[in-house]
Amino acid sequence: MRVEKYSRNKNEWRFIAINRTRLSEIREQKSI
Repeated sequence: MRVEKYSRNKNEWRFIAINRTRLSEIREQKSI
C-alpha cells in the first residue's frame, strides 16, 4: 500500500507541475 500511495502522489505532483507550466504559458500569452 505504501508503494501505491507513493506512486500516486508522484503522479499527482507531476500533474500539478504540468498544470503550473501551462498556466504560466497562458499568462505569458495573455500579457503579450
